[in-house]
Amino acid sequence: MSYTTVALNAVTIDSLRLIVSDNGTVLTDTLYTPQGYQLLQVKYTEPRRRYRVTDMYSNSLLLDTVVSYKTVSLNAVTFFQPMAGGKLVWIGPPVNEPAPAEGKIKLSVVYASPFTTSAYDEIKVVVENSKTGNSANDYEATDSFYLKRGDFSPFFSGGGTRKPRLRLYANDGSDILLGTINPAALSEANADYSIYYISFNSATSASVTKLY
Repeated sequence: MSYTTVALNAVTIDSLRLIVSDNGTVLTDTLYTPQGYQLLQVKYTEPRRRYRVTDMYSNSLLLDTVVSYKTVSLNAVTFFQPMAGGKLVWIGPPVNEPAPAEGKIKLSVVYASPFTTSAYDEIKVVVENSKTGNSANDYEATDSFYLKRGDFSPFFSGGGTRKPRLRLYANDGSDILLGTINPAALSEANADYSIYYISFNSATSASVTKLY
């Protein structure tokens, strides 16, 4: 028998009350969202666990997946709802993604904002990085891509010391700047891969939540 602490984290568009079971054993029936978080003590024999997540209000099964516990004291398990009324996805480590270059990190972002800018079904993301890697005054564009609402972006590179800056633009011909994600907002990025959720606080302000 092994023991671990599971950090359950759920970020959703809808307001839900989630029931989470691990191999048929209910871990909690009071994980409330849009942003829910619980720490649970779990004992197990096999590290591969079948997780089922149900919304108590609608009795809808929102996720049925396999999560593997690592032999560490804390296992983080994060669920995310990319679209209102949609199913949940488990946010885990990337599969078959090449490792970042030395001194770099890789990030992926998803946009699923329910706020005023939700009319934009697609936005443009411009990635800026420090040219020297150690200055706050020499940021330049190094990558850009279009991001559909509810989709995860491909992984892109950023500085390991000086984190990247993201400029978010409307993709409707106006090129209006919708918000900027400053490097400080990505300060807790992992040394290899990280996944962030972009939300818009207003028509000109954006923020991120770390999912992985």
